[in-house]
Amino acid sequence: MEIESFDPMIKIDAGFCGECVSCIRACPFEALTLDEKANRVVLDPEKCQACGVCYGTCPSGAITSIYYDISSLLEKVRSGLSKGVKRVVITCKASTPGTETLLKVIGEPSMDNIIHLLLPCVGRIPGDFYLKVISEGVTKIDLMPCESSHCRFEQGSIIATGKAAILRRVVCQLGYPSDTITIHHNAMMSESDADKCIGCGRCMEVCPYDAITMEDVELRLEELVLKTRKSKIDPEKCTDCGACGIQCPVGAIVVDRIFRTSDMNVGTACDEKGVG
Repeated sequence: MEIESFDPMIKIDAGFCGECVSCIRACPFEALTLDEKANRVVLDPEKCQACGVCYGTCPSGAITSIYYDISSLLEKVRSGLSKGVKRVVITCKASTPGTETLLKVIGEPSMDNIIHLLLPCVGRIPGDFYLKVISEGVTKIDLMPCESSHCRFEQGSIIATGKAAILRRVVCQLGYPSDTITIHHNAMMSESDADKCIGCGRCMEVCPYDAITMEDVELRLEELVLKTRKSKIDPEKCTDCGACGIQCPVGAIVVDRIFRTSDMNVGTACDEKGVG
């Protein structure tokens, strides 16, 4: 059975793929295309945002998510260290902030000051990776996982937070500062602007999680009463993949970001246990 692998985002099993192109139609980032000569679906890793829409849409289960090659991550970190950059920032690809917001959160003036690792899931990095890069010269690691309620991978954010808490204790015992590893929780919140919404329903049609419904509303213009529809987003179902915002023809759906520093970062973990 032929297996088509794309590192580091998804894996497409050609043996199960029926070439229905449902994944191509559903992808909000146009990251999937059909190679008609090779008769297979092709992924553009640069466009893929690891949102999960494609493998949630595939009727035959031919698409599964994979993570990343740790050796390639180490190579990137070492490349940055060779240039004198000693701060690593690891963000989830599906919810990573823009450059301006990212720099504001970590307090750096330029992206040249950091080694940025953009991954499908922060929680899937093994603990020895952190210890390895610290031992090789990294002085600061910032983690930005998705908010746990919006994580697209099973318990990815919870795993990332718990792993970071344990590692902070370990690095303290090794003599490093308590803030060597810092975690910043990142949540994306989708909202529909009723004043802009034209009730076309395209957002509801494209949403892979059934998180959007259209509600009947009345608009009053003096004595005239108009009946129309407005979109409503259920925050319990929404995973903020961004598909609705991309499809909205009038920009009525806005995705905003909220950052908060984890309570794990507060306190003097090293002082409590001692160093050395």
